[in-house]
This record gives sequence, C-alpha cells and structure tokens, in this order.
Amino acid sequence: MGCCNGNTCVLYGSESYNSCGAAGAACAPCSMGQECNLSTGACVCDANSCPNGCCNGNVCVQFASQTGSQCGKGGAACGPCANNLCDLTTGVCACDANTCPSGCCTGGASGTCEAYASESNGSCGVSGATCAPCAATQECNKNSGQCVCDATSCPNGCCNGNTCVLYANQSPTTQCGTGGAQCAPCGSGDTCTSGVCSCGGGGSCAGCCNGNTCEQLSSESDQSCGSNGATCAMCPAGQECNKATGQCVCDATSCPNGCCNGNTCEAYSGQSPTSCGTKGANCAPCSQPSPDCSNGVCSCLETVCSGTCTQLNTTSNCSACGDKCNLTNAGSATCNGSTCSYTCSAGDSDCNYATAPDTDGCECKTPACCGASCQITHSDGVGQSFYDCNALYTGAACSDAAAIEACTAYAISIGGSAAGCSDEWGCCTGHNCTPGPPYTVCYSVNGTSPSGNYCWGYNDTSQGGTGALECKVTSTGCPAVVEGSNWN
Repeated sequence: MGCCNGNTCVLYGSESYNSCGAAGAACAPCSMGQECNLSTGACVCDANSCPNGCCNGNVCVQFASQTGSQCGKGGAACGPCANNLCDLTTGVCACDANTCPSGCCTGGASGTCEAYASESNGSCGVSGATCAPCAATQECNKNSGQCVCDATSCPNGCCNGNTCVLYANQSPTTQCGTGGAQCAPCGSGDTCTSGVCSCGGGGSCAGCCNGNTCEQLSSESDQSCGSNGATCAMCPAGQECNKATGQCVCDATSCPNGCCNGNTCEAYSGQSPTSCGTKGANCAPCSQPSPDCSNGVCSCLETVCSGTCTQLNTTSNCSACGDKCNLTNAGSATCNGSTCSYTCSAGDSDCNYATAPDTDGCECKTPACCGASCQITHSDGVGQSFYDCNALYTGAACSDAAAIEACTAYAISIGGSAAGCSDEWGCCTGHNCTPGPPYTVCYSVNGTSPSGNYCWGYNDTSQGGTGALECKVTSTGCPAVVEGSNWN
C-alpha cells in the first residue's frame, strides 16, 4: 500500500515523484520523464510525465530523440511511422519542412520525402511542400527544388522571373530576350525579333544603328551620325552631324574658314571668283563691283570704274578709267597697263607714242614723225604731197633741195623715183634744152630732156635759181610758163 521512507510507510496517496514505491519497498525518486502512480506506487511514463515525447514502456522518448521507428507525442506509446518520417519538433509522423527540408513530399504530409536530386519536372518542390509538376516552360532545379525558367526550359524566349516569355509575346519596350536569359527592354528605337534587339528594322530607329543599338538623333556626334536606321558613320572633314536630322552637313560650325558648296566645305585656298564665301555660308559667285575672292570675301583687286571692277590694261580702260585707245588711222591697238600702242594705217604715224597713255591713235597723217610731232605736209603744186620736218617753203626757203622733194612726189605719182629729179635745168624745146639761168628742177628719165610736164623753180642764186620762179611750177618748154599752183 506504500513504500518505506526509513521506518515510515508512505502510502500510495502520499507518494511523489521523488518518493515512490510499492509493497513496503524503500521509497525512491522516479526517472526523468516519469511520474509516481498514486494508485500503484509505480514510476510510470504517461501524458503528464512525458508531454513532449512518447513512452517506450516506462521510458519517455523526447521529440529530439525520436526516430521514424519510434515516434509519438503526449506520452502516448511510441510507434513506427509508415513513411519513416518523424517530425522531431512535434512527435508526429509527417512529411513536412522539418522531415524533408531538402526535398518535396510525394503524397502530401503522409507521403514520402523526394530529395532535390531525385525530383523531376513532373514532381518538384521545396522544404517539404507537396510535390507538384512544373509549368510547361519551366524545369525543376535539382539543387533548389524550385520550378525555374532557364535556357533548358525556355529556349525560345526569355525569363521574366520564373515565367518564360515566348518570342510571340515579347515587346521591345518591356521584355526581349532568347535562350532563357532574363528579359530586358531594348534600347529606344530598337525592335525585338526572335528575342534579339535589333536596330533599323521596321523604321523604328529615327537615328542611326551602332551595331544593334539605335543611337538617337540627339545623342549622335560627328563621329557617329545617320538617320532612319542607317549604319552610323563618321562625318567627313568640314561637316558636322545635325542632331535634328542625323545628316552630316556643312555649316558655320564645321566650315568657319570657308563656304559651303552643298555639304562640301570649300576652304579659302580652294575658292575662286565663281565660288566664294566665309563662315559656312553658301558659296556664291562674286559680281561687280567686287568680282574677286580673297579669304572668302568678294572684293575688287583692280580698280573700280563707274561701279565696275576694271583691269586697266585694256583698250577701253588703259592706265586709267575711261582712257580709251582710239583707232584713229589705226587698224588695231593694245594696252600694256600704262600706254596704248597702235598698228598704224599705211602713210599714218603715231608720233606722240612716248607720251602715255597715248589715247589719240595714229594722230599724224604723215609717213614719219618729227620727234614727237607730225611731219609737215607739203604740196608739189600739181596734186601730190611730200613730207619733211621743215616749215612750208616760201621765198628764200624755196631751195633746189626742196624743189627736188616736190619733183620726187610727182615722179613717184607717174611711176618714177627720186633718181630722175635733178636741178640746173634751163628751158627746153622738144629735146633741145637751152642752158639757164634761170634754172629749174625737172624730172628726166634719160638725163638729157625732161620726161614729165612740169619743172619746179627755186630761189637759190648759188645754184642758178631766180626769185622770179621761186616755189613756182613751170612748163618744160621755152620760154618756161608758170603752171598750176605754187609748190610749198
């Protein structure tokens, strides 16, 4: 009815965990996980003594010490688990996160644990969750037990998280990719084709394509320029990239030391009067009064005459504006920039040629000059002229030498020459000539009788002349008769 504590009997109803026994046995403490049954005096394992375990006989097996073959809770009798999985935190036979931390549970909590390495696309899960099939575009990662989107499960699309976005559902502005790579938006202006961002397709790139990247107009540079999806290219020297149009252009920035001929920069050194300009302005021809081009500026390098840039080496403007070489008695004229030169007509002369600019042509109607002056024009008295540098002959100046000049003019007019003219002729009847004085100058082919109709009197007494016939034209007969006009 109790146990003996020394010589004192401790009845069942008074026994305790520390003093328990039966049939007068010495009282003794119960083991951990037991309590004293006050009806039998026996140390027992039950719900009170073993709330966090199961009882294997009278031994309390705590949760942490349980196994798949010895599992239970609340002091119940330990028993084996059908799936051999005992949750060591609850004493419950179950497939859960504690019993299957590196796998999934096939058949739910009462099922078995399928480790990651054994999982498949049809049975996949993590941390004791119920195994489930992966989506059609996913596969089971045997290292993590997760259904994932990757290159194997999504070869014809990209992965948005663990969702496979197929080519047909991709968008260049939000998600594009291939081979299970992570989806990403394409650059502005790019297109997405078969999971690849590309430039220039479909006219979506207003700028130029740098590889498969659309370079927007505002981001272009002189080294990378283009439009409408064309390949980006470097602008030539003398051009810059217009960021509004993507065109390489010639302008004030790219061509400060020249002018623009279309989109070509013409430097100062290459300009001409027909194509001139500066600071990137359009090349244009120079016109009067500034027809020359110097450093991009139209100017007159010559002389402005009446609003016209003029070279002063022409027959219209010789040495000065308006100084014209007149073709008086001349067939042609030239100007060397200082003075005129002429090709005189036969019998005419330019006697003041040394006086620049000599614009009066061949001013002398004489065959030669007297220095810078015209020769004196004399008359032979019978219609011809002769020329020398002496004043008109009158009085004592009517010498035999002058008379020979007058005779020569006549002789030439009838086909003769000066050789037929001589002085100291008297009067002649037929071929019989009476010696003078007075003497005259006559023309004779044979030297014995005059050959013409006229003789020329002279006033030179030393040569047999007489004042009565000075500067007179006479007949060749005897007596001599004055004919025609005086010679001079």
